[in-house]
Amino acid sequence: MDDETKDYLKEFFKRCYSRLEMGEKGDGNRFESLNLFEEITDELADISNYAFLQYVKLTKLKEKMKSLRVSRKED
Repeated sequence: MDDETKDYLKEFFKRCYSRLEMGEKGDGNRFESLNLFEEITDELADISNYAFLQYVKLTKLKEKMKSLRVSRKED
């Protein structure tokens, strides 16, 4: 991966983290000043965060399943 792509990746994950911390904000006038490019970029960050959180859930579930199998073998 070249340096430019690495910089884009860093910027992308910074945005993802920012969106994860910020969460959803309710704002009645949200669509009046909507910047399409910013909105799409934020939505991609949200999708990435969702995928990451699902990955974490699946990883924890997999670990739990392993511990249950080990417990059953010991019985």
